[in-house]
Amino acid sequence: MILKLKLFECTQLSSCYDAKNNNLNLIKYLLSLFVLHTHCYLFLEGNMLNDPLKKVFHINWGDLGTTTLFFLISGFLIAQSIDRSKNSLAFISKRFFKIFPIVIIANLIFVFFSFFASDVDFKTYFFSAELRHFLFKNCVLIYDIKQRIGLGVFKDNPLPLVLNAQWWTLKWTIISYLFAFILFYPLKFIFQKYYY
Repeated sequence: MILKLKLFECTQLSSCYDAKNNNLNLIKYLLSLFVLHTHCYLFLEGNMLNDPLKKVFHINWGDLGTTTLFFLISGFLIAQSIDRSKNSLAFISKRFFKIFPIVIIANLIFVFFSFFASDVDFKTYFFSAELRHFLFKNCVLIYDIKQRIGLGVFKDNPLPLVLNAQWWTLKWTIISYLFAFILFYPLKFIFQKYYY
């Protein structure tokens, strides 16, 4: 009996991917556990030197999960979103509403509960310029995202004053969206004009 392998059954990558029946969500959850594992070392010890993967391969689980695999999967999904969007405004709108509402809500929750870990009084905390500056930069996400809120929040932790060390990924997510938009929309127009 001869086993025949059909390696190239799909003419387009998007035709091989089923949004309702795939393992990408499971993979993303597993990668989130990688990141969580690494950040446990960061917040408990102040560094990631004791991460077992770092000791052997000089890369930690968080780097493997976030910068390698998460961004790879996100690139595929962003390209698919561009391909399936009716126009550029629809793509920008989807990306905006995917990130910014939850970012604003998350920042407000962080700021509210961080008050209980600070060593300043209510008025000093909630009416400080430092808090307004923190909220503005972390809700806009365009430049200089702040991980430290100051005001004595978590000052005795191994990683002092850090409120959200993972926030840096959002800046690069937005840059990736902009880069994909600038790169892929002209290509989409060319392919639609000459190949469809």
